[in-house]
Amino acid sequence: MLVPLVAASLWGLFAVPGDASRSGRGPVPVSGAVRLVVEVAFFTFGVFTAHQAVNPVLAVILASGIALHYAVSYDRILWLLRA
Repeated sequence: MLVPLVAASLWGLFAVPGDASRSGRGPVPVSGAVRLVVEVAFFTFGVFTAHQAVNPVLAVILASGIALHYAVSYDRILWLLRA
């Protein structure tokens, strides 16, 4: 029960100043690369957890959705790597 709260807190804690997909404000301003690492770690943990605790098929569906999301928002990824 505590893991989702910690994960949500970390998600909101680190922000890239000027990020148009978010408010661009956060208690801890970080570079785009750090934010990208936080996001990838967050989603990787979610897929791993779904695989271990719920259903491997659901984990594959979740991973595919995440990959599709990042493929469609490639411009944001490039922006994060430059920020």
